[in-house]
Amino acid sequence: MSTYMKRMVGLVLVAMFSLTAATFAQSPRDTNTTKVVRRVVPSVVRVARLVEGELDVIGSGFVVDSRGYILTNEHVVEGEKTLMIGMYNKKSWQEAEVVFSDKGNDLAVLKIEVENPLPELLLGPSSDLEVGEPSIVIGNPIDETFTVTQGIISKLQKLHERPDEYKNMVKRYLIQTDAAINPGNSGGPLFNALGEVVGIVELKKGTSGLGWAITADRAQRVLAKAMSAEKKAKVKHGIEAVELKVLSRDGVGADRQAVIVTAIASGSPAAALETVEGDKDAASENAESKEKAAPKPLLRKGDRIVKVDDRLVTNAFDLERAFWDKKPEDKVVCTLVRDSKEVKVTLVLTGDGVKPEIKD
Repeated sequence: MSTYMKRMVGLVLVAMFSLTAATFAQSPRDTNTTKVVRRVVPSVVRVARLVEGELDVIGSGFVVDSRGYILTNEHVVEGEKTLMIGMYNKKSWQEAEVVFSDKGNDLAVLKIEVENPLPELLLGPSSDLEVGEPSIVIGNPIDETFTVTQGIISKLQKLHERPDEYKNMVKRYLIQTDAAINPGNSGGPLFNALGEVVGIVELKKGTSGLGWAITADRAQRVLAKAMSAEKKAKVKHGIEAVELKVLSRDGVGADRQAVIVTAIASGSPAAALETVEGDKDAASENAESKEKAAPKPLLRKGDRIVKVDDRLVTNAFDLERAFWDKKPEDKVVCTLVRDSKEVKVTLVLTGDGVKPEIKD
């Protein structure tokens, strides 16, 4: 066989191999749903109670912080003495402690001990959901484990009232989905087509096919307040309020939602006056104007917070949990976007060092 013919045969074989590989890569069986499930299911957990030495799975949950924090419904864990967590693809169970519960919002956070970081799921955003878009539920219904059901977002802003611990009615606006929900799904995640947690499964109505979930936006607000840096680690950063702004319906992480500063506490680390490197309006190019320039606070209204040290910030809960491992007088680098430019500022945290209210 001539050299020319050998080359032609080689090119044909390469083309055939490439076509076959492309065919497999684009297999109709590998849908968006299968890709989402593969990515997120390791973060979903079984919640069980221990009754006379026997495990009884009573609900679902998912990892919201890699340090062992799991979000579920308050009604799942209410009144239970011993709670156990079963991770995906693991036969062993770990005892869990309830570190936060809110009856009115039907949310609870459990804590398990971990040797290595767990795969966590981010909350939201849910504010840009549209009726008709796909929804995915993963949980542990009716003695089955890690079951996947799929449907659509059927309705938004479904008003539901629930009594808190003082019997006051708490108004909440839930997400309705027709993805199959059964006893045992409670506390599990409701995903959108991007694999984001947009809701926490809570209710179903008989056999009608109607199910409801707490919005992820409400959950992250509740957790940010209840498990703030000040309550969790007794440190103060001074960022009193933030606004969430959806940047893109199809973005990822920080490109999906921005956290914008709306209020700074007077006299706090965030309000400290300092010339910021890279912030040209805080310092002039020559020494004379530098002396005349009025110092400005480290953080300002309208700043977008992208990171706290190496932790990405995509909602208010992310912001607070970024400070959980900090101590008073620690220096923390915040990466911001200000006037379309990246700026880094260093906060020196304050606090009284008192034992945290929320135990690890």
